Amino acid sequence: MALTKSDLLRRLREAVSQEEWEGLAADGLFVSGFNRNVLLEMQTAEIPEGDLQEQKVIKLHMILKDFLQDHMKENPEGWKWVILSCIYLTFLAKRPMHPVEMMDIKVSEINGKTVYECPQKANGQNTACYYCVCQRMSNYENMKRQMQKEFVKYDQDKMIEKFQLPSDAEYLYIKFLGHTYRIDRSGGEVSWSDDNFMHVNEADYNEAMTIYDVLCYSKEHCKSSGEFVNMQSLSSIQGGSLPVGSGLFQEIEKIFDHEDERLARACESLKGTKMEKGDVAYQIPMFDFLPMVIRFWNSDEDFPASLQLFADKHILDYMHYETVWFAVSHLLSRLKEEMEKNKVT
Repeated sequence: MALTKSDLLRRLREAVSQEEWEGLAADGLFVSGFNRNVLLEMQTAEIPEGDLQEQKVIKLHMILKDFLQDHMKENPEGWKWVILSCIYLTFLAKRPMHPVEMMDIKVSEINGKTVYECPQKANGQNTACYYCVCQRMSNYENMKRQMQKEFVKYDQDKMIEKFQLPSDAEYLYIKFLGHTYRIDRSGGEVSWSDDNFMHVNEADYNEAMTIYDVLCYSKEHCKSSGEFVNMQSLSSIQGGSLPVGSGLFQEIEKIFDHEDERLARACESLKGTKMEKGDVAYQIPMFDFLPMVIRFWNSDEDFPASLQLFADKHILDYMHYETVWFAVSHLLSRLKEEMEKNKVT
C-alpha cells in the first residue's frame, strides 16, 4: 500500500504531544542525546516528496519493538523515541539509525550521493539492519580499518628515522608510485594528493596495506640490494605458488600491446628510468628506497605479448609475500591510469 512521505512525516509528528515536544526541547525526557536531536530535526523538517511502501514502515516498527522488548525492557518509556527516530532516519532523512561515530560508519560522497558503509551491518530481512540505508562494509575495508588501529601502536619515530620520512605533528609522508601519501599519526588513515593536499584522496586497499606493511613490518635493517629478480622466483623463496604464467597479466598485456609510446610516457610519469631489453623497459621507484623493473614485449605473428616484472632481491625484507602482489596490482593500476591520461582521442 502506498504511503506518501509527507503523510508519514505528519504521523510521526502527531505521535508527539505538545507537552512532549516541550520536554524534548528542554531535554527533560528519557531520551538519548542522539535521538533527541533527530526528533527536534523531525519537528521542523521540510515535507519531502514521494511515496513509500507502508508495509515496510510497519515491518520496521515491529522489528524495533521486538528488539526493544528484549534489550530495553527496563525502560519502556524510552521505546517511543527510538522507534520514531529510526523510522524518520530510515524513510525520510535517509541516514543511519545509529550515530556514525559510535558504529564507526564510513561516509563517502560518490557521484554526488552520500554513501554509508557499516562494519556491523547484519544480514536478514527480520533485522532493523535490512531497512537501514547503510551498505555492508566490505571485508577489504574492514581489514584496512583494522590496520589503521594497528599502525598507531608502532613506534613512528623509528619509521621516520628508518626511511627518512618527512613528518609533522599530524602526519607522516611517503612517496609511493608517483603519488605523495600521508598517514595520520593519531588515527592511521592513509590518503594521497597531487597538489600538496589541497584535494585529498582516500587510499584504497592495495595502497594502504602496502604502506602499512612497509612501515610496520619491514625488517629492522632492510636495504635494497640493487639486484633484481623475476617475480616468478619469489614463489620459490617463499615456498608458495604464484599465478604468473596462468593469465595473471593477460588483461594488462592486451592494454600495453603495441602502445609503446603511451606505456613509456606512463612509466616516465612514475619517475621511471629507461632500460634495455624489451620493447618498453623501465626501472620505476615503488618507494624512493625500493625500485621495481617492468619489461614488456609486443606481440607478433609468432609470440603473444609478454610482461615481466622484476623486484629487488631483498623485497621480502620490506613486506610480506602477499603484500608484494598488492603493490604489483597498484603498479599496474597506476600505469593504466597514466596511459588513459595520454590517450589520443
